[in-house]
Amino acid sequence: MSISGVSASKNVSAGRMIKQEPVDAISKSIENEISDVQRQRQQVSKQDLSADEKMKKRRELQQEISRLNNQLRQRQAEARREQNKEKVVKERDAEAVRIDDEKKAQDAASQRDETREKETESKTVEMQDAKREKLNAQTVVSAETAVSQSRLQSRVVSGIRNDIKILKGEIRQDKARGENVDDKKEQLDKNRNRLRRASSGEFIGGAKKDGSDIKVSSTNYSKEKNIERQNFNISFS
Repeated sequence: MSISGVSASKNVSAGRMIKQEPVDAISKSIENEISDVQRQRQQVSKQDLSADEKMKKRRELQQEISRLNNQLRQRQAEARREQNKEKVVKERDAEAVRIDDEKKAQDAASQRDETREKETESKTVEMQDAKREKLNAQTVVSAETAVSQSRLQSRVVSGIRNDIKILKGEIRQDKARGENVDDKKEQLDKNRNRLRRASSGEFIGGAKKDGSDIKVSSTNYSKEKNIERQNFNISFS
């Protein structure tokens, strides 16, 4: 009897230890069966049976308890595996969410950087276009100015050469009449100097300033000499 009592005590302890494991509906059902068999085993001593029959029945009930305990252990092990699997799935899902959030944040940052780069590139292109247009406008103005200066220079040079030609003719005529030609020679030298300046690069810088005066002066001088020449021819005729 004492041995049976000790065995029962051990079985109860084993049952309590097993109950400390994770419990689900199936495990709870097995534990209830174990408790019921343990109660049956405890009631054997009160039954009207012989000592051998009682010992045999206790042994049968103890074997049933052992079987149920093994079944409970297997179910608890299975329950732990399921819990671990669920934990792994949850952790995997949480990691996937974290990775997805990081990717979204990176994509958003990349989009912002790309937008800033496009805006910067657009502003740079606009600035370059503005500079190019300004340079083109300056080039056109410079070209127009150069053409205008070249035309003015050509007119001035042509006028001075015409004055020189007239002066040379007048000097020859005055010499033939025996008149003093010193003033006309001095004017001829001045015109030659003017022609040299007008024909060189010096004219470009001063054309706008005194080119018109040179042309007007030479034209007026030519007109005066033409009048004198006409009078001179009339007097000889």
